[in-house]
Amino acid sequence: EHELEVEQEKHQKFKADLMRASNEREYAAALREVDYARKAIGSMETEVIKLLEETEKLEAQLRERTPEMEARRQEVDAQLARWREASAQQAARLADLRSRRPALLDVLSAPARSDYERLSRMRSGLALAEARAHSCQACRMSLRPQVFNDIRRGDRIITCENCGRILYFVSQAQSG
Repeated sequence: EHELEVEQEKHQKFKADLMRASNEREYAAALREVDYARKAIGSMETEVIKLLEETEKLEAQLRERTPEMEARRQEVDAQLARWREASAQQAARLADLRSRRPALLDVLSAPARSDYERLSRMRSGLALAEARAHSCQACRMSLRPQVFNDIRRGDRIITCENCGRILYFVSQAQSG
């Protein structure tokens, strides 16, 4: 609309120049400029009308979809509330586990504690890995059958030959 106003001002100026023309050449040039400005104004008015129609269509679509968007917003808000609640529960569980950790570390022998702490530092806090289905669940490497049986027996500390993590086994009776 602003561009249209500018073109209309130019058109008025060119019409005034047309009236002030003193010779045929000035008159022809002013007439061309007036004609060009009139065409530009016409195309801009057409464009403005198209844009207004498009705006009306989009506003109608927005009005139609507002209830749907509001319903989705409520769904998203409900999901966020559930995630916040789950996050709070997990934070409480983490705090509980962290408070129990020192007592559990004290139960380990000095060499075992040293190995655990070294692996924990090297593996970003993940020093343990579950051995399940004859493979290390951290690196997904297969374990030899005898090593897997030794892990299941649980009478000594066994590390993964690939990633070096301490392997443990959870029996179906413990996990169920």
